[in-house]
Amino acid sequence: MSAPNIVTISNIFGRTAISYPGNTNPYFMLSNPIGSNHVYKIDSITLCNSNGYNAVAANVWVNDANSASNVALVYSISVPALTTLIAMDKATSFYLEEGRSLVIQSAVANGLSFIVSSIWKYFVIFSTNSVST
Repeated sequence: MSAPNIVTISNIFGRTAISYPGNTNPYFMLSNPIGSNHVYKIDSITLCNSNGYNAVAANVWVNDANSASNVALVYSISVPALTTLIAMDKATSFYLEEGRSLVIQSAVANGLSFIVSSIWKYFVIFSTNSVST
């Protein structure tokens, strides 16, 4: 696997990923495939419970396809009814490297909406200069 040299960036694209899971299965919200030569800079993850009656539990983790492991960022956190929760902000930003995915899960179908963004959205950084890791 190679890691792009982000000092010699050739392109940056701003995007916002939005999901409203219709079931309680884990959902790969954002994937950076092995060999993509990209890095995604994740600056914030926001959860919103528009359910007017009940709290809904949420999970957010990073899946590593290389080691077949998951690392929890948010685990079983309760989002109260009619509340928005900032699970991560710019102070806790991270890079989603090749072979890793951001996975979300709501304990209730149609219970939460998830937004992944940053001030500049999430960055997809392309580079023609890579180093092996």
